[in-house]
Amino acid sequence: MQINSDSDNLLKKLEHQKNTYCQNLESVEKNKIENIQLIESKKANSLSLLKEIEMKKSQIINEKPSLLRPLKSVRNVLGNKKIETVISDLQNNYIVIQNDIQKIKTLIERDDGRIRDISKQIDDTIAQMEFIRTQKKSGFELFDGKWVSFSEIPKLLEIKIGLANNFENMSPFDFEHFVARLLQEMGYKTEVTKKTGDYGTDIIAKKGNKIIAVQCKRHNEKNLVGNKLIQQLLGSMNFYHATQCIFVTTSYYTKPAITQAQNAPIELWDKDTFHNLVKKHLLNLDIDQIFNAIEKEKQKEKAKREAEQNAAVKKKQAREIKKQERIAKAEVKKQINDDKRICPRCGGGKMKTRKYCSKCKKELQSERRYEY
Repeated sequence: MQINSDSDNLLKKLEHQKNTYCQNLESVEKNKIENIQLIESKKANSLSLLKEIEMKKSQIINEKPSLLRPLKSVRNVLGNKKIETVISDLQNNYIVIQNDIQKIKTLIERDDGRIRDISKQIDDTIAQMEFIRTQKKSGFELFDGKWVSFSEIPKLLEIKIGLANNFENMSPFDFEHFVARLLQEMGYKTEVTKKTGDYGTDIIAKKGNKIIAVQCKRHNEKNLVGNKLIQQLLGSMNFYHATQCIFVTTSYYTKPAITQAQNAPIELWDKDTFHNLVKKHLLNLDIDQIFNAIEKEKQKEKAKREAEQNAAVKKKQAREIKKQERIAKAEVKKQINDDKRICPRCGGGKMKTRKYCSKCKKELQSERRYEY
């Protein structure tokens, strides 16, 4: 499965980032327009209130109280107070509206600041995207955060995955997981066996009705694989009900080993075969994801081993508890039997089936107080 290059992945990430910024900008601009419209509405309401206040002020009667017409004077005073109360309420409403307008203006100023910031983020993102496209057109590719010539990528990938140094930095256990990952890309379901007691098989690979026992040896190129290891792998087939074997090594095989494998259900993958398969199936994948998946598998197996060890410890503890219980019961039983052998009258020894010892029995018989 071919994956996108680092630059393509970065372009996708920046494109998604730009779209997010544009959506945020659209939302802020929409909010700003709504606030501007709200201010216009508030201003219209405030002008209406001012006109109403002026109209109410014009209704106030400024006649002086007259003793000749006391009722009319009282009505004028009461009417003026009522109008003044209405004017006061209108003025309070006007002040509230003016405060609201100031708050909305503050929100609009904040929106303006956000619009400037988001617009700059969009411009910076577009500039980064243009830079990446320019680099790609110039024959450069992004590799582990650095721009390198496109022609250098295959070599750098081989270095990163371990082909360049023949996987010498991998531990044998990591190498087993790496081979399992390769087999997975080749269509197999795999299971790495335990570190010990594997009978010469490191991986069980399954595809359809085929069960394949796989042994892995990360050897130095000069350290050839002999026929003894081939025999060991072939001998483990029955234990795993395997129909075929694959021996994988980063070195080569001795002539006796090759002879041993002839006409046997086993494939020998030497350094060249293994390297070619890695280039074909793994080199175009995300190498970081490959090693992350291997690490997760290792952690999963470690957790499984720890769970098995804990279960074994608990089982052992349960057996020890039962053993202690049996010992305690035996001691109680022994104590009961020992008590039966002690004469309750003199504390000396007696037969378990007798109530008293012979001496006490005779004494009791002589005293005619023996109870049998």
